[in-house]
Amino acid sequence: MTSFVIRDSERGLLIRDGRTVAWLEPGRHFRWTPFSTLEVERIDMEKPVSKYRPEVARMAPTAAWTELFVELHEVGVVRVDGLAQSFLRPGRYMLWQVEREVEATVYDLRPLTPEIPESEWDLLPCDLVRKETVHPFETLLAYEDGEPARSFSFRTRSQGSRSHSDSGISGVRGRRS
Repeated sequence: MTSFVIRDSERGLLIRDGRTVAWLEPGRHFRWTPFSTLEVERIDMEKPVSKYRPEVARMAPTAAWTELFVELHEVGVVRVDGLAQSFLRPGRYMLWQVEREVEATVYDLRPLTPEIPESEWDLLPCDLVRKETVHPFETLLAYEDGEPARSFSFRTRSQGSRSHSDSGISGVRGRRS
């Protein structure tokens, strides 16, 4: 007889002779298998996201996770209980909905100025997007595929007051793939 203990912050996959055969919820589990090799793969539920794996998707209860697919020209921002927590590169993911609400917003990076809220800029890696500040005496020329694509400069309103803060215009510039 073999026993396994799955903690409250974990879920488990029972693997018999190399094949995934069951999903294990928290608690102590007993199995009688005299002629088989048993293993347990633990899944940490404190991590809100994991890479998609078909054997996990097949065994996990549908209420425990949601699937997310981030295309090659997109990025994702994961929110746990409404707070931005991490960044996702292109790929297929499982968002774990165990004891909290996990959701993601997917942003398209194809436009030169993606619509990513400024509060989430720090989560994104610099090889995909870069924050630039254009001061009143500067102009930023954005290139796409080696060709000038758009320029950004400090603008003023017709009443003479600045349209943005005194420190200049901030923006996020995306890179097309």
